[in-house]
Amino acid sequence: MPSVKQLQSEEASLDTIGNFFSAYQKLTIYQMKLNRDNTINSRKFFQGLLDTFVDLKQDLRRLIKINPNNKQVISFSTLTKNGKTVDVFISFETKFSTSINRESLSFYKQSVTGRETDLVVVGATAKKLFKEFFPESQTYTYFNLTEKNTDLRGNIDLMKHLLNYEQINVYNPYYISLMEQKPQIETISGDLSLTLDTETEKKEAKHFLFEPDKRKILHFFELQIMSNLFQHKIKEAHLANLGSRIATLQHTQSNLESEMEKVKRLKLKTMKYKANKKQRNRLSGMGFWS
Repeated sequence: MPSVKQLQSEEASLDTIGNFFSAYQKLTIYQMKLNRDNTINSRKFFQGLLDTFVDLKQDLRRLIKINPNNKQVISFSTLTKNGKTVDVFISFETKFSTSINRESLSFYKQSVTGRETDLVVVGATAKKLFKEFFPESQTYTYFNLTEKNTDLRGNIDLMKHLLNYEQINVYNPYYISLMEQKPQIETISGDLSLTLDTETEKKEAKHFLFEPDKRKILHFFELQIMSNLFQHKIKEAHLANLGSRIATLQHTQSNLESEMEKVKRLKLKTMKYKANKKQRNRLSGMGFWS
């Protein structure tokens, strides 16, 4: 049985750790409040932008009479494209949010395996997990991105690199609630999503009247709108990481409190044992002298 002194020391250590986790949890909740409402409220807006971008490109293809049955990659853009597809994985630091990042990277690997595509990883955590999930021979392009610097204006090379590609698929953790986050994939280049079938395309097809010039409109979407869509995906990844982190911290805090209760009960039991032992020794001594 450990001594009372040892238990007091363990209790003090648990109290210090608990205070740290409590403070970190409060900080994360504050960050969550700053990000959650803005990100969630803008989802519908950015989804509308993306849907319009898809419809715009599909209608432009129709106008120039591109054969929809042609299975070859067709470049219709105001920018110089390389005709390739790129799959981008976004992930920030894993501080207490490891599970959702690992789940998202696993989903990313399953999606890109067997397809002809270039791989891009964004964020130090993405790079670390990529090396764990993929063989060393797998090539990829890395761009650094941190929670403290999520603004694309500070990462101009990233967007320049992505704009070279015909199709851009973005993978990121997605926030549903504090208790649930899931992997998400979305095609932000105005092309039909990997998960969208032909029937859906036919049902959702829209036609546009282009003024003043359809290529100027497309150029605006390819530069400004696509960058904004990608910036939103970064915010989604950040929000999901914060949600996962809070859930993990709450679970850790609960475990610490349970462990603290165990130590307190054991300390009380030890103190009672020592008190009873002293009482027995005292009674034994009185019996000896009597």
